[in-house]
Amino acid sequence: MDGGMHGRLNVDNRGFTLMEVIAVLVLMAIFAMLAVSRQPTTDMTLRAGAEVLKSHLRYAQMRAMSSDSGWGIRYQDGQYWLFPQLQGITRQVALPGEPQNSVDLLSRGISVVEGNFTLVFDPWGVPDTTASTLSFTNRQTILNLAKNGETNQPIAIRQNTGFIQ
Repeated sequence: MDGGMHGRLNVDNRGFTLMEVIAVLVLMAIFAMLAVSRQPTTDMTLRAGAEVLKSHLRYAQMRAMSSDSGWGIRYQDGQYWLFPQLQGITRQVALPGEPQNSVDLLSRGISVVEGNFTLVFDPWGVPDTTASTLSFTNRQTILNLAKNGETNQPIAIRQNTGFIQ
């Protein structure tokens, strides 16, 4: 009888206890909170504005490469526009996807930290440092966009290649 009783007490428990399950759930919740808190806090309007400006800079670069003269982007007082270098910076040419000839960043609460600038691309698609007002340090220039003066969204332009990132 003692041997039979011993066999029943030696039951194989292969599950988790309630305490182990709760401990695992608490740890998963802590890790999930850490992952969510580390997400970038960049304003999506600012990121979208930076992507649109980059695409317009690339468009000016392509226009310059498909012509015999330079094309550029002029930013002044919260607005920017495309212009052909031969006709001067005041001649505004419509940008693709825009209802007007100039893009108003200020109405979106976005500004360029460096202030007013002119960036001209030569027929090779390279920034023309003599016609541009941006300074190229370490063979690149950085434009910083800000929303309400707080978050920066950088745009880098390489001097020797015109690569925009």
